[in-house]
Amino acid sequence: MAKALRKKPIKPLPRGIRRHGAGYQVRVSVAGADRSCTQFPLDATLEEMQAWQEDEDYRLRLIARKNPKHQPRPQAGTFADDARKYLRAVAAMPDIKNRKRDIALWVAEFGGRRRHKIAASDVRAVRDRWLTVGPKRVYRKATEDEPGHWADVATPLAGSTVNHRLRALSNLWTVLDGRRAPNPVREVPEADEAPELPRAIDYGLVEQILAALPDRGPGERDKKRSTLSKTKARLRVMAWTGLPPAMVKKLKAKHVDLKGATLTIEGRKKGKGAPAIRLPLLPEAVEAFKALEAAGGWGPFSTSSVRASFNRAVKKVCTLTGLRPYDLRHSFGSRVFLTTGNLNATGDLLVHADKRTTRRYTLAAANPVLTAALGQWRVGQPNGTKEGSATE
Repeated sequence: MAKALRKKPIKPLPRGIRRHGAGYQVRVSVAGADRSCTQFPLDATLEEMQAWQEDEDYRLRLIARKNPKHQPRPQAGTFADDARKYLRAVAAMPDIKNRKRDIALWVAEFGGRRRHKIAASDVRAVRDRWLTVGPKRVYRKATEDEPGHWADVATPLAGSTVNHRLRALSNLWTVLDGRRAPNPVREVPEADEAPELPRAIDYGLVEQILAALPDRGPGERDKKRSTLSKTKARLRVMAWTGLPPAMVKKLKAKHVDLKGATLTIEGRKKGKGAPAIRLPLLPEAVEAFKALEAAGGWGPFSTSSVRASFNRAVKKVCTLTGLRPYDLRHSFGSRVFLTTGNLNATGDLLVHADKRTTRRYTLAAANPVLTAALGQWRVGQPNGTKEGSATE
């Protein structure tokens, strides 16, 4: 019987591919991410191995961009090194997680430069690019016409988002150099912020969305479905208390007094912060907390899972798009203001430290005083004229 012909080895081998006795070893290495390695048999083609390299290179680049722990230590004296010192100096600030995210975006722009050489024109150029093109980048896989590469995608950011990043950069200069030191960010005007649009949902539609949610939860692996839906109970609590998901996650049974119909809210650290407060509860809110207790829904949960369930329920009852669970908080604030006409009371119930924030939440509620004034139209026309008559 004739010997089987062995496949000739591939020569020359590209970078990252080497031949050994059992086949081929293919490696991919990306700065700021772990190295990846895999094995291919002797009969594998060069195209198969290079395709794996492209896909793995794309995956590792995403890891390097999203996970700051994989980033190498910055060179001393650079903006990246100053950013590290700044974040260490403000580590105790309440909103440090968001601040780290904003500063990381500036490090991506000026990381290797000396900070004293960064001018206002450089900061303005980045600001304008974010307002027109956006910072989002996608990896285009290799085709017959061009090799694989990263490309910018036109995703302009909102003015408020860009301004938030500018303020973070300005604070870096202030903390490291002092208030009276030169600060190029001060010379860059902030972007125009688009006015907030009403995001409140009518409570008739809210009840339809809640009714469309399943009454039973999915349960755990290898177990029967849970008796009650935790997600439905959590969304009902948000709808009738105006609490955001972050607050609902922190709630415990000891915070709710069902007999006294009151709720204790711990102090908030976000923004200007807010002290602890005891709030009254509507009868619907009391029933919502009873359902939360029965479902065992206290404690942290996945916000994305709640959002997915909410979106599925919305699609069942209406054709509106862009709704989100946080809109239930806007709905509650608008309903309170529409009923009371009291902006201060609405802000207290929403646990707002700044009444300007409350005004944004009540955009969907018409001012009761103005509504009552227009209500006189139905009673009688101005100057004693009757409906349908004309004055000359």
